[in-house]
Amino acid sequence: MKKRLLLIICLVASAFIVGTSFKAGETANWEFLPLGLNYLQNENFFYTEGEEINQGTIETINYIRIKPEVHYHLYFYSYQDGQFNGGTFEAFDSNKVSLGNIEYGITGESNNIDFITPENAKYIKFSVNVEEDWGNDLNLWNVEINYILADHTVNIRNLTLDDIRYQGPNIDYSPVLSGYNGYYVTNVNTPVDKSAIIAGVKAIDDVDGDISSSITVIEDTYTSNKTKVGTWSILLRATDSSSNSTDFRLYIEVKDYDKPYANGPLTYDVDSTDQYDLAHFLVLADIRDNYDGNMTNKIVVSSDQYTGNEGVRGTHKVVCSATDSSNNRFDFTITVNVTYIDDASPVFTGTFSYNTDKNHPITIATILSNINVNDNVDGDITNKVQVIEDYYSFAPARIGSWRVLLKVTDTSSNSTTQAIIITVSDTIAPSFYLNTQVINIDLTNNVLNVGDFVEILERSRTVRTNCSYKVTYDEYTLNKDKPGEYQVVL
Repeated sequence: MKKRLLLIICLVASAFIVGTSFKAGETANWEFLPLGLNYLQNENFFYTEGEEINQGTIETINYIRIKPEVHYHLYFYSYQDGQFNGGTFEAFDSNKVSLGNIEYGITGESNNIDFITPENAKYIKFSVNVEEDWGNDLNLWNVEINYILADHTVNIRNLTLDDIRYQGPNIDYSPVLSGYNGYYVTNVNTPVDKSAIIAGVKAIDDVDGDISSSITVIEDTYTSNKTKVGTWSILLRATDSSSNSTDFRLYIEVKDYDKPYANGPLTYDVDSTDQYDLAHFLVLADIRDNYDGNMTNKIVVSSDQYTGNEGVRGTHKVVCSATDSSNNRFDFTITVNVTYIDDASPVFTGTFSYNTDKNHPITIATILSNINVNDNVDGDITNKVQVIEDYYSFAPARIGSWRVLLKVTDTSSNSTTQAIIITVSDTIAPSFYLNTQVINIDLTNNVLNVGDFVEILERSRTVRTNCSYKVTYDEYTLNKDKPGEYQVVL
């Protein structure tokens, strides 16, 4: 008798879904998928007659091996004479642990029940109420000639009884795999090491028992490519003491789950005079992907409110997306706020220097009337000029150069100052004067003082009557009893 080497895959990660193999001849048929169309055999069902003789219930005795995530159909072969009246369907995993009831639907004239098996399902059990029309003798208990469980849609009108009969188990001496068995998914950012994957594989021999230590790697396209997106494989081989061997191929899909991202800013404040084109901002956004790198040339613009409005003040939005080679899509919006940034100061024009003599002072009004101030935004703002320094006006006859400092500020707070220089000169030559105001006094009767002199001047109309005066120089008062000439300055 030929020995059979069985390879059992153990669950080591949620992404690694596996099945179990069984020994042909020593294992029930329901542990295998069917050879033919129908999954149902009489030996796996019992029938309970209902309250009416045309009604009953068929119910599984043992499990039925199925495929995960497959759309199944349970047909009533004599669809014109019989119907289903509901039931229950329950799914189980590879360890025959219940995964709960399966939702189903009854279609047609109640002669078709369809359902989808769960992701990790390996077996099902069910109980279904059946009914035949009065006067028929369908032998409702005979499962193989009345009911068909198929893993795809079939036209039962085209089927013969031989087509629908159970054809036996699909026995294979290699591991019995189902669904995603032998399929592993890992992240390109953190790929799982080969040793961790292989650690979940066990080889069981019907004579030697656990021979996992004999597992060898025959082929490995994964290790050198584990940082590359794609599907790679590892071919394993286990050999027993009698040199019987079994190969098992693990498929590892390296996936990129991360969508691209913006490495740069997505909001920009610009001046209306800048006139940048859209490409300028797409480059600055610096869209990158963990796997594909720079994604600037992959940007797709779906809505553009900016192009054509580069110089228009306001907020303009550009809706974009970037999709990497793994179809991870990043949606983003670039916002451009266009404003006018006034950083130009007002400009003075006019006369900024004056030359005059001490007898012809210049007024501030004259200075202001001879200048103009223009701003690139506000226009003529001459009326906003302020005098912030004036070293001239309080003593305009002083000889020298004196400064008057002007300042103006626009509505954007840009300021300009302008100095006005006034040079005062002495242009009058020296003059000779004849002093006609001489008063003679007789010392024999001298009782006059300075006030008397003023009165004499008033009577002579040299000065006006009742004038105010101040003595600035007086040689007379202390010497009035002495003959001589003395000067009094008023």
